[in-house]
Amino acid sequence: MSNLELHDISYQYPHAKAYAVEKFSGSIKRGKITALLGCNGSGKSTIGQLSSGLISPSTGSVKLDNKPLTAGWNGIGVLFQYPDDQFVTSTVESELAFGLENLAIESEEIGKAVEGALERFNLEPLRHRSPEQLSDGQKQLVALASVLLMRPKILILDEAVSFLDWGWQDRIWQTIVNVTIDTGILWITTRTSEALRADEVWMINGGRLIGSGNPKSILSNTDLEQFGLAPL
Repeated sequence: MSNLELHDISYQYPHAKAYAVEKFSGSIKRGKITALLGCNGSGKSTIGQLSSGLISPSTGSVKLDNKPLTAGWNGIGVLFQYPDDQFVTSTVESELAFGLENLAIESEEIGKAVEGALERFNLEPLRHRSPEQLSDGQKQLVALASVLLMRPKILILDEAVSFLDWGWQDRIWQTIVNVTIDTGILWITTRTSEALRADEVWMINGGRLIGSGNPKSILSNTDLEQFGLAPL
């Protein structure tokens, strides 16, 4: 099973006086859900970008299967908070195919994969619709399906359900749980309720890891309000 290893990583944005992330270490294991929990501005999204290879650490290393992350498709999928930021085509069907086309997959194989995804994610009625015409929940489901079609080893969810109503939040969550049995998940969130669903939680404040382990144990024994988080 593949693991994503973050080893003693630090990152300082250009012209910033302080590190956004400092001396952070952790391992995201395939088949497990890790929640990265912290208030706004705590460094969560920066760790997400470092984990996906979108930016490189100022110091330390990020490795997948003991190999440094490379540019381009590296086996790390990302689902952002706002799906409109990810859409690049004019229909749901073409959006599902886009990532596979960039991987130079044979067209016949792409067609089969897209048909399977339309059925698997109950998107067939939306096949010819523009993503712009969909509800927020439908948009995020299409974005999720598009990422999962590329079969990521690690999936990073950057507050991916925070803007959805409770019904869609649960549907997206259940979809992720059901289809990512062999995928490692980093669930970035400000919500303690979401962190409780994970196998492991990393609590972060000021760019530093302040606690990690079993979510119920960590969250029950931490003064969450001190770190700008809602109590259990």
